[in-house]
Amino acid sequence: MLDSYDCIGVVSNKPRRQLGEAAFERFRSETESQLEGVRQQVVHGDLTPYNGLVAEENTDRVTGIIDFGDTVKSALIADVAIAACYFIGIGDDPADPLALPAALVSGFNSVYSLNIDEIEIIAPLMEARHALTAAITEYHAAQRPENKKAITKNTEVAWRGLEVLARRPMHVWTDRLRRACA
Repeated sequence: MLDSYDCIGVVSNKPRRQLGEAAFERFRSETESQLEGVRQQVVHGDLTPYNGLVAEENTDRVTGIIDFGDTVKSALIADVAIAACYFIGIGDDPADPLALPAALVSGFNSVYSLNIDEIEIIAPLMEARHALTAAITEYHAAQRPENKKAITKNTEVAWRGLEVLARRPMHVWTDRLRRACA
């Protein structure tokens, strides 16, 4: 079985490779064990902007989800973290790169209450998702360079997300998301 460290090893950009390696290490040493204590359910596993359908007359209204190929039983919070990580750094306030992810998390929490253990691991799961996306897409692009454009459609978003999250200690991002759910 392919390991995330195998994938990240193909990244030739040393600072990016180190960023990914650090994220994987944090996940293994700090976050992975916390997943056992949170609610589990069947999750989509790939809630990216590419897998959401929106209303034609109002693109702010989600009308459906497609691509259930990554559906698994996992932590309920995984889908929230995956969806939120694609909005890091998007918005009008560069001083608050988690404004949109926080709004997404807050909106989810307003409909389906999250517990503190789940909120505490959202930011680390966002980081892990970006590291995994970057590593896997870089690896597969190296294996199949003729399909690089399609394979790497989310790669730069993942690297940017990792770079933003690396600017501050993880507890700062966790505090931001905790406040959004208060």
